[in-house]
Amino acid sequence: MLIWPGVVAAAPVCQDVSAREGWQQAIFPVGIVEDVQVTGAWTVADGVHEPVGAPGHLGAVAEVLSQSGTRRVDPGAAHGTLLYRVEANGVSRQGTWAAFKTALDSTGPFRMNGGTLLFRINETDPGLSDNAGTLTVCLMYTE
Repeated sequence: MLIWPGVVAAAPVCQDVSAREGWQQAIFPVGIVEDVQVTGAWTVADGVHEPVGAPGHLGAVAEVLSQSGTRRVDPGAAHGTLLYRVEANGVSRQGTWAAFKTALDSTGPFRMNGGTLLFRINETDPGLSDNAGTLTVCLMYTE
């Protein structure tokens, strides 16, 4: 299916994000986005820690991971949290899924203008090989 610039999708447009890859580009059409949702589960250590959603590993597991020396792209965010990065007009911003969702919830619908949107799990590239799972990021467009 081809989506031409200026054409607005009338349904969710989704992209999968693998726990075993670094920054992954998500391609979304231009249009007004009312909501963003994430489904699925992943883990930073398959067979060791249970899969989690976009918030990442919390509680006792987070403590174990912190003490293990597992390195994160964003040291201030939970191990395994979904990170985003937006690149547009030579400017790059990145943060956690929680910050992205909070901003959307407080500002309301936004216009997706076709900049580069990337996602990844919060773990550095050398540690990705033992990860498992996929999260699916869906942008909900207006008609």
